[in-house]
Amino acid sequence: MCHAFVVVDMQNDFCGGSLPVPGARDAVPVIEKASKKVRELGGIVVFSMDLHEPGARHFDEWPVHCVRGTEGAKFAMEVPGWAHIIEKGMKDDDYSVFDGVTQLDGIRLLKFLHQKKVTSLTIGGVALDVCAKATSLDGRKFGFPTNVLLPACKAVTEEGGKEAIDEMARNGVLVFSSFEEWESTIDFLYSRDAL
Repeated sequence: MCHAFVVVDMQNDFCGGSLPVPGARDAVPVIEKASKKVRELGGIVVFSMDLHEPGARHFDEWPVHCVRGTEGAKFAMEVPGWAHIIEKGMKDDDYSVFDGVTQLDGIRLLKFLHQKKVTSLTIGGVALDVCAKATSLDGRKFGFPTNVLLPACKAVTEEGGKEAIDEMARNGVLVFSSFEEWESTIDFLYSRDAL
């Protein structure tokens, strides 16, 4: 078994900047704990970056945010050196991290996960009702058992968050409301895999 923790768009513009997600920075300690846990178990951690060019068509719908090279596009938390970076949003809207490519060599996320022999996913980050939701739904579409760790996510609106949780659950995404519940499940899966 190889598990991947995919952390979606924890960047300055979403964490108090030009397109803020309420409470986004409150997710940071949980993201840090989950990242370390997955790393300890031999899994991988992926951080996505939403990156847009100035004047992008995307800004017809959204306020200007995460423009490449700006302070707003930088991560709002310390990203471990062993984490993998995925960039998305350069050409299209790219809500799902599966639309992005690895920063180092331009490989699409799905191919990268297959190369790393990833068998299941946990999703965290922002926003629960936009890019994190899209990523989790794509995870299921591509056949991965997919979890969402709610304390590691924040939604744009409370209503949007509830609707996202319902939609994800309908599509087979397992939603964890506490870190402890998620951690015990991950431990169990890894111990069972080792038998």
